[in-house]
Amino acid sequence: MQVAFKVLVVLGLLFVASCESVAKFNPFNFASDEKAYDESAASADVDASVAAEVKAETPPLRIQPIKVAMAKESEPIKPKEVTPATSYIKAENTPPAADASFTETALAAINKFIPKTTSGQVKAGVLLPLSGKSKSVGEALQTAAMMALAEGNNKDVVLQFYDTRGTGDGATEATKKALAEGVDVILGPLFSSETKEVADTLGWSDINVIGFSSDPGVLSDKVFSVAPLVAQQVEEIIGFACSQGYKRFAVLAQNNEMGESALAAANNAVSSEMCGGEVTGVGLYDPETTDFSMAIKEILPEALLAKLERENLRDQGYEVLEEPLYDSDGNLIDEDNIKFDFDAVLLVDEGTRLRSLGALLEYYDINPKEIKVLGVSMMDDNNVKREPSLIGAWYSVVPKEGFDRFAVKYKNLTGEKKNPPRITGLAYDAVALTVLLAKGDGINSYTLTNPSGFKGVSGAFRLLADGRAERALAIMEVTKSGKNKVLRPAREAFSEPVKD
Repeated sequence: MQVAFKVLVVLGLLFVASCESVAKFNPFNFASDEKAYDESAASADVDASVAAEVKAETPPLRIQPIKVAMAKESEPIKPKEVTPATSYIKAENTPPAADASFTETALAAINKFIPKTTSGQVKAGVLLPLSGKSKSVGEALQTAAMMALAEGNNKDVVLQFYDTRGTGDGATEATKKALAEGVDVILGPLFSSETKEVADTLGWSDINVIGFSSDPGVLSDKVFSVAPLVAQQVEEIIGFACSQGYKRFAVLAQNNEMGESALAAANNAVSSEMCGGEVTGVGLYDPETTDFSMAIKEILPEALLAKLERENLRDQGYEVLEEPLYDSDGNLIDEDNIKFDFDAVLLVDEGTRLRSLGALLEYYDINPKEIKVLGVSMMDDNNVKREPSLIGAWYSVVPKEGFDRFAVKYKNLTGEKKNPPRITGLAYDAVALTVLLAKGDGINSYTLTNPSGFKGVSGAFRLLADGRAERALAIMEVTKSGKNKVLRPAREAFSEPVKD
């Protein structure tokens, strides 16, 4: 190992990290809250075969209730069968634009399929950042919401849009206006800080919220989210790794609520009877840092740190005595065969930070061929393959097959060449769920928490009594080609009762 070369590698990583001035928006990372959405965070292009399949497809992408056999204490709710009807949208609350824009073009195209009527019975207030730094993602969510309504076949559902500006104050104002205009349910907002303000403004109101924040701290028995949570993703990937023989885990994550949630989930997963493993090392770092070396050193064996320090001094021109290394028990250490305390390492981050962490693993002699690298949905990024040490990594993520089909329809409708951001699938599901429940027994905490769940654009999911979403997740492997390999497909339904 040449430390001088490694120093150059670290300096290069620090430079690249410092060039990223705005973090990518990721719906599965509530630490990205209130940061401007980066268009490069959109999903990778879908396969041509999917596009051809969707082009020939006639049925719409409607959400479906899942009907499966379950324990008696968790009998599924069976929505009433109703005759499909025409959808209706109220667009008076959509902010006007000075010039023709992408959103105006998309909404005009959708409105061709929505006859205007005034017989709406269920008013859904949709709270989105339609101005400000996150305007682009807000407009994409608005388009997805209208697509879901147009395909929902229920004339009694009305969508009323309210601009939150991507801020807490904006969310408060939007909620007050929605209440004054008599909405029956609130869809959105996008960020956790906004969601908290919406919940505070609603107070003891009976109105339910179906939002998009992945922060479990803002959820309750009235405030739900359709977003997959980091904690569930961590438990899923560690559970899979355990089933493949990995039992000792190290965790590298941001020193914030998301990192704490990930660490708690990791400890919960390894302590389960199915795993019987342990978390042997934890490295937490400042979310704003560009230097992750101190965090990684927290998970390294002392012998390796001593060896690296000696090599560093030698490369700086110091004369270093070749003294043997001993472990804490006084045993002689073979410097060419230093053992790690873990056989898998979990990285809970995204974008440039994730790739920087991957590069530093190899720098510190963590060989990905010997120690399995694990991740969560933030690893589902085409740029990950640019870091060689992350090739072969495993991660958990919502299935993308349904989203790929949705993305083709979205692009055909809007004329956009790039895929919409993945979070648009959540907006589609939230509106489609509202339309479905409005046809049956109404929108309330009982129907929303149907234990059988629902199947939407982003796969099967069910809402829990505390507001969290349990999602069916797939296990993927990063490949050089970028077409990541499915190691375990997401399940199609929930056959077991909801866990307490």
